Amino acid sequence: MPSNAYTIGEIVLARNIGTEKNPRDWVGNIMPGRVPVTNGILGEAEWDDYGNMKSSDFMIATCHKPTLKPWICSPSSGACVIDNSTSPVINNVTTFKTQQDCAAKCIAPPPPPLSKNPCIRFGHTVPVAHHVDVEITQDGTPPITQTWTNFKFGDFSDW
Repeated sequence: MPSNAYTIGEIVLARNIGTEKNPRDWVGNIMPGRVPVTNGILGEAEWDDYGNMKSSDFMIATCHKPTLKPWICSPSSGACVIDNSTSPVINNVTTFKTQQDCAAKCIAPPPPPLSKNPCIRFGHTVPVAHHVDVEITQDGTPPITQTWTNFKFGDFSDW
């Protein structure tokens, strides 16, 4: 759903295009209407013009230019996600204006060569607000210790 859509509760204000036939078998008028929203997805426009009308072709009412959140490259997956930080800065290195700009530079890290080197990867997968520090020690001669600090939900380490 566009960030600049004029809404009343879970309904977006809209108008039909005017190319639909109404029950009297003539092309309809341009009529104000509403579009229900389910999980952020716009449904069909609904309005009354000699009966209840619906169409997937409509124009929504807007109240300002759209607010576009920037995209960041998730280091764990190499996928582009919307940056929900309070004051994002677009730098075209880690934060991008569009998903396409992000995808052009966001490449997932290659998997480790598991057949030659055993390895461990840590991921914070519990959806909580707390950040964690983790230390893992592998027995061996000599033992190997790896520490990860300040990991938030969704962060994954390198291999």
